[in-house]
Amino acid sequence: MKRMITLVATVATLTTATTAVGEVHDVMILDGEFFPQVTYLNEGDSVRFENVSGITHTIGSAGDEWATDPIEADDVVIVVFDEDKPREFYSKLITDDDGDLIIAGMVDFSPPSAEDDND
Repeated sequence: MKRMITLVATVATLTTATTAVGEVHDVMILDGEFFPQVTYLNEGDSVRFENVSGITHTIGSAGDEWATDPIEADDVVIVVFDEDKPREFYSKLITDDDGDLIIAGMVDFSPPSAEDDND
């Protein structure tokens, strides 16, 4: 009987213990935009920025709370997001005539709505 209880306790422990490993989501840096523009994440997930634009980009928040090193054409960089990091990101390379950043993307920690699924 003692062996059976130990076995049940061991199986219960193994089936309830999980290791939290975040997912990696791909975002392409294109000419003039990010694809996808909105990436849905869970806590601990990261974004893999792949530069397919042909020119070097630096990605970061508007207020410079975070930024990547320059990402050369055909290179990738991975950024880990948590709920404290600013969610909107921009290409620091391209601005409008007033100096405002115009190529924008964002991460969202809420589940996508049904409307987002149909787009």
